[in-house]
Parts: sequence; C-alpha cells; structure tokens
Amino acid sequence: MLPIMMDAGLVQHEWRDHGTCSGADASDYFDLVRRAYAAVKVPKPYRTLSRPIGVSPGEVQNQFAQANPSFPRDAFRAQCGGNELSEVHVCFTKELQPRACGPHEKSCALGEMRMLPLR
Repeated sequence: MLPIMMDAGLVQHEWRDHGTCSGADASDYFDLVRRAYAAVKVPKPYRTLSRPIGVSPGEVQNQFAQANPSFPRDAFRAQCGGNELSEVHVCFTKELQPRACGPHEKSCALGEMRMLPLR
C-alpha cells in the first residue's frame, strides 16, 4: 500500500478507521482501495508540478472532473490542511461505481490553497 498511501501509519489508520467496518478482511479491503485508486486519473497538470502553485478547491475539483469524464462532475472534493491541499476525496458506491458526493462531504473552504508537487 505504500506506493498509494506513502506512510505506514496512514495504512494502519485507514484499516483501523475504515477497513474494519467494511465487512471485508484486510486483503480484500486493500484490494478495493487499490482498484479505486487505479480508477481515478490525476489531471496531467498536477502530475508534473515542479514547484508549489496556488489553486482554488473548485479548480482542483473541475480539473479532476475533466480528467475523469465518466465520473459525475461532483464526485470530487478538495480537502485542505492549513493552507495546503491535503487530499482529494473521490466518492464511490460500495460497488466502486463513481457517484456524486453528498452534502456532508465538504470541500476546503479556502479561496486559494497551495498545491505541492507529488512525492
């Protein structure tokens, strides 16, 4: 899972807080995570960043929607920590079908946040 999550602590957190409630064993749960990860295309401009940039949450969500045209436009939610993009939530059904995010799945409230190059 490290190529996807990049931190063993995050892998353990995801299993403890989400996987154990899924009804799947660890192997099946992380197989679903890998399949969901593979289903989403990161927009090309974001894959090749060489320096931090300023972006709005809406811009990030629109770029992901354009890169993933088979997904509902509102299937993406940009999340921030401090003034930086921390992650992009992608909404799926339990069967891994893309779905619109619900009203409780909020986006970052900042007008602009920093996006750092991928590690």
